[in-house]
This record gives sequence, structure tokens and C-alpha cells, in this order.
Amino acid sequence: MTTVLSSCYLAGQGYHLAAQQIAARPVDRIPADDLSAGERELLQRVATIRTFAETRLGLAAGDGYTTYYRSDRDHLVDVVSAAREFSFVRKEWWFPVVGRVPYKGFYRPEPARRLARRLDRRGWDVIVRPVEAFSTLGYLRDPLVSYMQSYSDARLAELIIHEMAHATIWVPGHASFNEEFATYVGRAGAVLYLEDRYGADSPEVHSVRDDRADVERFRRDVLALRDELAALYARRAGAPVETLRREKADTIGAFQERFAARYDDHYRTDRYRFFADTRVNNAYLDLFQTYSGRQERFAAFSRTAAGGDLRGTVAELQRRVNRWRALPRRRRGDPFDLLGPRLPSGR
Repeated sequence: MTTVLSSCYLAGQGYHLAAQQIAARPVDRIPADDLSAGERELLQRVATIRTFAETRLGLAAGDGYTTYYRSDRDHLVDVVSAAREFSFVRKEWWFPVVGRVPYKGFYRPEPARRLARRLDRRGWDVIVRPVEAFSTLGYLRDPLVSYMQSYSDARLAELIIHEMAHATIWVPGHASFNEEFATYVGRAGAVLYLEDRYGADSPEVHSVRDDRADVERFRRDVLALRDELAALYARRAGAPVETLRREKADTIGAFQERFAARYDDHYRTDRYRFFADTRVNNAYLDLFQTYSGRQERFAAFSRTAAGGDLRGTVAELQRRVNRWRALPRRRRGDPFDLLGPRLPSGR
């Protein structure tokens, strides 16, 4: 699902994963003649992005993305997520440091597929998605991987900034808040990086703004489908399973038909045409809620708390999170409350 969601995976079992990727080498210990021209360019691009994110956005750099790993694959981790068949109750796993998270990752696809099959047999909607990077919140050296050489500056900047946002602010046990914060900062930060590098009126910036417009349109479309299904499940609670299963499939199919028919009127790029033919289930839709269901609230917080300045937004939210952490657990409440009152949309 790298074409759909943020490609981040928060490595809840980060120490376990890190132990499996011994081949990652510290960048500063790799002789230049051991690297191809493309690899040297990748390492330089990432160093530039990390410096920008640290100095201009106030994100924690740490040792993330200072090691390099050659891979013959096009992604790093296979991640399993699940939700109930007729609700958006999600499956969660608990790991040290990060708490409860709605995903579990594996370096190889077969263990992920085995877990997915077990969950499917138990009645869960399941999705297995390829993920190209992960964050261990600054505890370990999260690796750069050879396939990232092909990434555009926009894609690479969003990925690195997203992961650095995780290392800057992480609230254990609140995956949606953490992923939404990193999604917001990653997307906004990548635009700022391209403006700084190429200029605000450059083709690179115009292209990424078109892409961002489609990202936002697609986010709203997918969340609308999620809302439509949630209303169906509430309205038809107690209906026979086969009846509800058929109505669920009909709802998704009708939505995808409308999506395809209106695509050219609503989208600027071809990025999301695939959705009309994609297998969609509750796990797929719930991941959108996890990563981007309340982006409007982060945007509103940025405007009111920092005048839209991204560095100021990060700093102010970090102050609020630190105060929140200092409270007794019973008084903390929902970290989304740190963003201020809900917007009229209710998301």
C-alpha cells in the first residue's frame, strides 16, 4: 500500500527487527569507492534533507538514516493490520517503549502472510502492506536502503521528515495521534524543503502541489467510504452475516464505480486510478483513519498555535506533549485534545 498510505512503519518490535538487519553499515565508515554514483547521490540527498529538517523544522535528527543497507527487494518490511469484518474495531499489538500499535511487521513476507491467514480464519479483515522504512524513535539507527535511489526528492523528503517527526514526538499507546502528526509534518515539510531547494515557483514545487491536492482529495474520498460503511454497520446491526456481507460488498462496489466515473473531474494526476479495482476491506479503510483521519485538526492547530509556521507548530506541540506526559496517567485524556477544540467536521 505504499501508493496509498504513508510508507512509515513504527517498529514496535524495533530491537527484534534491528537484530535481523546486521548488513546495515554506518555511512561514515563506507569507503567512497564501495558506493556507486547513485548510492553516493542518495546519501548526500538524505544528509541534506536531515540537515534541513533539523535546522529549519526543529526535528530530532539523532542517528536515524546514517546507516546504509543494500537490498534486492523494493521494500523493507511486510506489515500486517486487521479490523473486524463489520466494524472498525482494530487489532492491536503491544510492544515495549511504543505501547499498543495497530500493525505488526516482518522482514520477510511469509511470516506476515501466515499471521494474515490466521487472522482471516478468525474473522478479521486483513491487509498486508509493503513498507519502505521504519522508525525506532531514535533508539536505533534506522537504515537507508538501496532502493531509495530511485525516489524523487519529494518522496524521499516526505519519508525522512515523517520518520524524524516520530523521533521528535511519540506518545506511547496512541498510534493514530503519532501517525497523523508525522503524516502532517512529513507532507508539509517536504513542500518546504522543495521550495527551499528549487524555489516556490519551480516545476518541482508545482508538481508536488498537484500531487498533494490529489492526496487530500483521495483521503477525503476514502474516509467518506469508511463513514458510509460505519453507518451501514450501525443501521444493520443484527442482520444475518451473509446479508451484511453482501450489503458491504455492494456498498464498496458502488463507491468504486462512482470513483472511476468521476475521476477525471476530481483528480489532477493518475496516481489513484488503481483504486477502482483495488480490493478494499475494513483493515484498508481503518489504516487511512490511523494515518490521516484528522489532518484538518493538525492544520487548524498549526494556524492558531503557530501562525502556520511548521517549526513553531512542532515546538508548541512538543511543549504540550511534555506537559501532558507530566500529568498523572488518569488525568491525561486523549492526546488529540492537545490540538484544541474539535473542528465542525467532527474528524
